[in-house]
Amino acid sequence: MLERNWLVDTITTQALEAAIGARARGRLLDIGCGGKPYEKLALEHVSEYVGLDQPGSSRDGVKPDLESTAYDIPAPDGSFDTVLCTAVLEHLEEPKAALKEALRVLAPGGNAIYTAPLYWQLHEVPRDFYRFTEFGLRHLFTGAGFEDVLIEPLSGFLVTFGQELVCYLWGLRKGGMINPLWWLIPPVGWLIQRACYALRSFDRSPGYTFMYLVTARKPGAEGEAGDGEANLHSERDFERDYGDRQPEFYDAFVERCKYHGREGKWLDLGAGMGLFTECARRHGIDITGLEGSTYGVQTAGERYPLSDVRQQLLDQPLPFADSSISTIVCNQVVEYLVPQVARAMFEECERVLEPGGVLIVYSPSVYNAEQLAKPTHINMYPNMYSPSSLKRELCAAGFKISRSPNAPIPFLGRSKAAKYIDTALLKLTRLDRLSATANCIAVKPSGAPGKETMP
Repeated sequence: MLERNWLVDTITTQALEAAIGARARGRLLDIGCGGKPYEKLALEHVSEYVGLDQPGSSRDGVKPDLESTAYDIPAPDGSFDTVLCTAVLEHLEEPKAALKEALRVLAPGGNAIYTAPLYWQLHEVPRDFYRFTEFGLRHLFTGAGFEDVLIEPLSGFLVTFGQELVCYLWGLRKGGMINPLWWLIPPVGWLIQRACYALRSFDRSPGYTFMYLVTARKPGAEGEAGDGEANLHSERDFERDYGDRQPEFYDAFVERCKYHGREGKWLDLGAGMGLFTECARRHGIDITGLEGSTYGVQTAGERYPLSDVRQQLLDQPLPFADSSISTIVCNQVVEYLVPQVARAMFEECERVLEPGGVLIVYSPSVYNAEQLAKPTHINMYPNMYSPSSLKRELCAAGFKISRSPNAPIPFLGRSKAAKYIDTALLKLTRLDRLSATANCIAVKPSGAPGKETMP
């Protein structure tokens, strides 16, 4: 399609797809919904979508469900589980006041998903008041009362100024079809945008981003989650998923972890029935498993007394001293943790890992339909990540991303040739939607502590 804004629209939509897939739940309020472009996507993850926009507004024949301003939302306190607001803050005279109103209608533990521009030409004048830096956004959101504020730049120099160049050229299409530029500029714009999109992964200049994605949370207990035991496997779950599995099943994975990990003391978080822990010990690794389920711990001890699997809920501080662990493995666990528990666990991992220590996280992607259909993923409050959203969480906890060894969704089938093509497409495009997994190898920086920027 020869569209003027294809480049930024595509990147923004991909980022929002990942954020909505990972964080949206329950009732969602879309503030400044316009023509409701994200309604269909949101309804894949939430129980109800409600669009809010100014009185009398209508775009593409679509009317909002609620008519009001962002400063006076006609809804009771705590009545929504998720707030979505895309490219609206720059049009509000008082963005902080609007953020406080959004916080009011969010339930405790509810999630907010926003986008806000840094570089973009004037638009919707005269109601175009602001552009935002990362630091300005953090100041606004924390000042309004949000916590766990994560801010992700969506582009670098190439995308931002490639798109701006196309917008400038588009403005030269004057005089209608008798002007040769009317015909020439769209295909030139198409080539510029596709080239910038293909090269975007090589651009490491986030200070030139056209847009930031902001995710944040309202303080308090999460309404749909329950306590720390809500996400534990039952005996039935264990027997169904792992009853016939032997420790040798993990031989290859242990060797992979040894390649990425470091010598020293290891942890296996969410050890289940202790199969990986046992396999790792048989490979000569000094490893301790932590598991919240009494059945899992008992089964691990009965089968292999040397497995050293201890009972520990992952919403509690890890029972180890600062900088005392070399490698932590978290395999097929984070998808069962509610967001605040996963964040606290990542922060605890950063605390107990030694400088240069490694955190290995393997998890199914939120776009993995096969995994989403599993009974445990349907019934246990899953917190499925995309590759990008998992990176954001780990960087927010203080880690540096070393690798993302993800596997593709088998769109073309399961033959060797199809797998090769699917893998090549995933590596070339780095699109979250092509990834069946959300895997990360993260490292605790050796220098002074501080938050890392996602590569």
